Amino acid sequence: MEDILNKVLSNDEIAKKSRGLKKQGKIIVMANGSFDLLHIGHIDLLRQAKRKGDILIIAINSDLSIRTYKGNDRPIIPEKERALMLASLFFVDHVTIFNESKALNIIEKIKPDILVKGIRPDPERLEEEKRIS
Repeated sequence: MEDILNKVLSNDEIAKKSRGLKKQGKIIVMANGSFDLLHIGHIDLLRQAKRKGDILIIAINSDLSIRTYKGNDRPIIPEKERALMLASLFFVDHVTIFNESKALNIIEKIKPDILVKGIRPDPERLEEEKRIS
C-alpha cells in the first residue's frame, strides 16, 4: 500500500515533480475530473491517455469542489479514497487533489504536454484550459 500512497501528491509536490520530469525529457499527460464513481469508461480513458506519453497525472476535484457543482449529496466516495483508487491503477503515475471548481490552476502548475479530456468535454471549459496549457 505504501507505493500507492507515494503516488498521491499535493499540488505543490506535483508541480515540482512535473518540472523535474520535463527536464528529463518526459512527456507529461494529464487528465482531470471528479472520478466520483470510477467506472470502465474512466479506466479505458486513462489507460489510453497513458499511451500518449511517459507520465500520467490525474488531478481530481476535492470533495468541496464537487459539492459546489453536483450538490451536497456528492461526492459519493470521499476524495482520499478516490485518490487511492486511481493511484492503485498501474498505469497512473501520480494523483493530486485540487479545491477549485475548475482545474485551471493545477493545469497551469503542472503544464502538461498533453491534456486528455473525456468523451463530452464542456466546450467553454475546454477553451479556457487550452489558453493556459
